[in-house]
Amino acid sequence: MNYDEVKEKVLVVDDNGINRAILSKILSGQYEIVEAENGKDALKKMEAHHDIMAVLLDLRMPVMDGYEFLRVVRMECHNDTLPIIAITAMEGDSSEIQALNLGADDYLVKPVVPSVVRKRLENAIRLQKALKQASHDLMTNLLNRSAFMDKVESMLYKAERDVKCAFFVIDLDNFKKS
Repeated sequence: MNYDEVKEKVLVVDDNGINRAILSKILSGQYEIVEAENGKDALKKMEAHHDIMAVLLDLRMPVMDGYEFLRVVRMECHNDTLPIIAITAMEGDSSEIQALNLGADDYLVKPVVPSVVRKRLENAIRLQKALKQASHDLMTNLLNRSAFMDKVESMLYKAERDVKCAFFVIDLDNFKKS
């Protein structure tokens, strides 16, 4: 397979199989779709597929709803860069504000307009890629100095709250030869 043909992975999380099928049909031409039927299943899929570029998330599901999924991903997993778009049949400011406060990047109401969901997803993934380019070295794909220092500060802050952390530093002489 040609590298240019590799599709980015999108996780579609919805307890309704028909809704998952509709979103899969809308997006499958442009993306590789991974499906999950609830938040708990979605967390397992994220562990198995580390290259998921975005999540489309229903908010009302059994086992683990979308709100709890957002809380776990953003607070416990400390993943604040993965684009998560809430897609729900619930209308109203309270559910939208709650989802956004928990870390959803966007919010759409069902039934979705195919061109809108595709464009919102495209924009979210493009922003994620730009953020990664701004924080990573292109040659090594490691955090650049600024992003590394932010990560160190974050870990030191957590260590002050009795969270264990460790640093391992390697000094490579002549790493970049002129």
